[in-house]
Amino acid sequence: MTDLRSLDAAFAELERRADDLPPGQFTPQPKSRLVPIAAAVAVVAGLAVTATTLLPEGEPAVQVGSPTATSASTQPPTSPPPTSPSAVKPPAAETPEDLADRFRAVLGDTATFTISETGFGTSISTAPPPGQKITGPLPTRYAGASFIGTLTAGGVTGGFDLLMHPEGKLANGGGCGVEPPPECRVANLPDGSILGIWDMRLETKGGITYGVDRVRPDGVVVGIHVSNISSPKGNGTKLAPRPPLTLDQVIAIISSDRW
Repeated sequence: MTDLRSLDAAFAELERRADDLPPGQFTPQPKSRLVPIAAAVAVVAGLAVTATTLLPEGEPAVQVGSPTATSASTQPPTSPPPTSPSAVKPPAAETPEDLADRFRAVLGDTATFTISETGFGTSISTAPPPGQKITGPLPTRYAGASFIGTLTAGGVTGGFDLLMHPEGKLANGGGCGVEPPPECRVANLPDGSILGIWDMRLETKGGITYGVDRVRPDGVVVGIHVSNISSPKGNGTKLAPRPPLTLDQVIAIISSDRW
C-alpha cells in the first residue's frame, strides 16, 4: 500500500499548493480533479473497478468500464418516426377498397362515410409519336382509385368524393393547377408536398364545398371534396346548412402521413 499512500500524499500536496496561490491565479475544480484520482487508484491497485466520471451539474453520469455503457458513436441508428418528413410514404391506392381502408384509418372517430359509386383515380391518354397519323382513339390507361358518397360528422351529413393516383406533377400551382384560380390557394407541407386548397360557393342555393388536393414529391396525388350538397362538385340536393367538416379539418385529413 506504499504506492497508494504516496499517491494520496502527492495529490494532497498539489491541492495544498494550489490553495496557497494568490487569488485570481487558480480556480479550484474539485469535480474534474476527482476523475484522474479514481483512474490512477484503479491502475496502481491493479483492480477491475468501475470509475464514475463526475460531469458538470445537470448532466447525467456515465459509468466507465461498465458492460452496459455505450458511447454515442457506437449506438445503432434509429428509424425515423412515422410522422417524420423523411419517412417512406406508401404507394398510391390501387383499388377503391384499399382507398377506403386508408380513409377510415385517417378519419379515426372524426367521421363516418358511405360509398355510393367507385372508379379509377385518373386516366392517361398516350399521344402517338410525331408524324404518326391518328386512326382511332388514343391508347388510354387508368391508375389509382376513387369513390363518391356521403360523409357524416358531428351529426351533419354531406356529399364527398375522394381520389388517389400516382400520376401527379409538382407544378407551380400544386393542386390548384399551373394557373391557380383566385378561389384556390397553395400551401406546402414539411415532407415537400404541395396543397391546393379550395373554398367554393356552388350555383346550388347555399351550396358550399371545401376541396384539398395534395401532390406528394413522388407524384402521388390525393384529393377530396366535402360539401353540404349531395354532389360536392355542383349538382345535387342540399343536405345540410354547412359541410360536415370545416376547411381546417379537411386540410388536416389530406395532410396526414397515413396517405
